Amino acid sequence: MNEFNLTQHAEKRSQQRAIPLPMLDILYLYGEEVPQKGGSHLLRLNKRSIKTIRRDLKSVLDHLDSLASIYAIEGDDGAMITVGHRY
Repeated sequence: MNEFNLTQHAEKRSQQRAIPLPMLDILYLYGEEVPQKGGSHLLRLNKRSIKTIRRDLKSVLDHLDSLASIYAIEGDDGAMITVGHRY
């Protein structure tokens, strides 16, 4: 996934702090944005986002066998053009 750009500093810290990239994907997708001084923002998981993650993961796990055949075609601009099932 990696919908975000990591600086070298952030990449190094994620390795040092044993934070795997898939966890950063989850943080990016589900995290609450908290504005910080200077225009930046903090991303964090709150109780609501944890509940949403659990619901979404349960849905995926419940249908994992049927989801194994899905595919998506992505354009060069990053837009998803179509999705389907492989037969």
